[in-house]
Amino acid sequence: QADSKGQAYEVVKAFYPDAVHLQFQMEECHKMLTDQVDWANPKGDQVRIDVSKPLPLIGPPGHVTIQV
Repeated sequence: QADSKGQAYEVVKAFYPDAVHLQFQMEECHKMLTDQVDWANPKGDQVRIDVSKPLPLIGPPGHVTIQV
C-alpha cells in the first residue's frame, strides 16, 4: 500500500486541496506501478457463467475461446 507519509506525498499535497482524494489517487497509482491491477477486468466485475449450460466455445479445434 502506498505510504501517505512519504516524500512524494509531502511534495504533492501542497498542490492538492483534497487530501482524501490525493491519498486515493496515490494508492491507485501504487497498485498500477506494482502490477496489482487486473488490466483485463479493471473494475473487478465478476463474469458469471451459467455452469448448467455448455460453454459457448468459438474458434478452430485446438484453439477455442470462451465467448462471454
